[in-house]
Amino acid sequence: MGQTTIALGKCGSSTATFTRPANTTTYTAGDVMSDSTAWMTFRGALKDGCGAIQHAYLLDSANQTLLLDAELWLFSTAPAITTDNLAIALTDAELASLVGVIDFAVADGKVGLATSGAGGNAINVQTGLGIPVKNVGNQNDLYGVLIARNAYIPVSAEIFTVTLAVVY
Repeated sequence: MGQTTIALGKCGSSTATFTRPANTTTYTAGDVMSDSTAWMTFRGALKDGCGAIQHAYLLDSANQTLLLDAELWLFSTAPAITTDNLAIALTDAELASLVGVIDFAVADGKVGLATSGAGGNAINVQTGLGIPVKNVGNQNDLYGVLIARNAYIPVSAEIFTVTLAVVY
């Protein structure tokens, strides 16, 4: 692979939100978490196709007894959508557009509102990531999917919001 040099100076952010299906089916490690219709799209996350992801925030509209342990997989092009609560299954070509993986470890989760279940909320903040991104064709959007890494019992219609802080 060739080298990419990214001059950093300005910062911005991009947010994507999805509402998972209205059920409480437990996720198994390796399952996709989605609304089953589209990947999360981080519109305008980059400038002229370049940037470095410095921080990521995962806001969960629920506070479950066992907080979510997840990874956010980011791509320069949107792979085929995988149905919610099924194992991730990416082709070689899809993996070729992977630009980074952000680990939202359960140990880093913080409760925002302690009410249990749908009445509460939680957040997971990852800082100092320094993930450089250079998209082919100067494309400024990134595409992401959450992958569960623990046996997570969701709340029906739980809402997940992910924000990427990027310098460029």
